[in-house]
Amino acid sequence: IMEELLNMKGKEQLFWSSISDLLDVLGNRYLQSWVRRRIKRKIWSRCLLTKKSIVPDLYLKSNESILREIRILPQNFVFDGVLCVFDNKVAYISSRKELFGFVIESNEFSALVRLIFHSMWNMTTS
Repeated sequence: IMEELLNMKGKEQLFWSSISDLLDVLGNRYLQSWVRRRIKRKIWSRCLLTKKSIVPDLYLKSNESILREIRILPQNFVFDGVLCVFDNKVAYISSRKELFGFVIESNEFSALVRLIFHSMWNMTTS
């Protein structure tokens, strides 16, 4: 799934994320490599992050040089895994507890999830 995110046609990914779950499933080495490859492909990442647990500052930086903008969700928005909207697709990667993932390709569903993301983005601050 993460490799599919790098091969997207568009240039923006929208994430809801518990970075700690992603690190736990994929590992720090892979995730750092993935971020470098995302930047090389000039793909922007906009992230709504939970305050679920502490992660390295590297994953909490928001600036143009790393093509990432982050906003933190309110304390009561806690969930497991990662949800991402890209192109006309929605991807989900669970935590290690359930260890599964899927991608749904749908213009209508991806448009709906994108709308929900933008609504939540507008309710948060950087």
